[in-house]
Amino acid sequence: MEYVITDGKQYLHSDDSHKLMKTDSLGLAERYTYDAAQKVIKNYVPKFQRPFLRVEPVDTDNINVDCKFSKETESIMLSKTIFDNMDYDWKRVGSDMKDFITQLPQYKQNLQIKYKEIEEEQNDFLHYIEDVKFDVFRGFKALLLIQDIRKRRRKIKDELLIAGIFLGATLEDYASGRCLARLNGLDNRKYRPRRLIELFKNIA
Repeated sequence: MEYVITDGKQYLHSDDSHKLMKTDSLGLAERYTYDAAQKVIKNYVPKFQRPFLRVEPVDTDNINVDCKFSKETESIMLSKTIFDNMDYDWKRVGSDMKDFITQLPQYKQNLQIKYKEIEEEQNDFLHYIEDVKFDVFRGFKALLLIQDIRKRRRKIKDELLIAGIFLGATLEDYASGRCLARLNGLDNRKYRPRRLIELFKNIA
């Protein structure tokens, strides 16, 4: 026994590009086993369209295979989106977008203040090491301090770059993926030494 998928008026048909289409012609309807038809509905039909479809047996001896597509034929295979279950939390998204747009400029200003402060910490340290006499303990302690300062400085600097990317972006930048590409580019940066090249040769 063969089966077709129907909404009661039209049938599913697979075109040359394997896209599921609706057709008025039973002769052009795709044939399945019962289990295969159920899997097609579950895996390839958008969730909101599934309740309107059913699997029916077909009498293959009485089908006019010369039937043509009707003018009303339409694609049923819509691109899947995050909105398909029609239970999207629009209010939360709207609130998040409002916060993003209104608070990001202030966040950048806060970062600029923090960056100035960390730069002052770094300058204090550089002035400190100009005159201090180091022993092993004091030298190791100073090394850990400047490492901590530099890591915090890098974090703030990266956040400033990210805030700048989004503040300067257009809707086209978001839609085309350029914003995401710029963010991914931050992960691939690597410092290129200008003078003390030997220091960096054994860094993993």
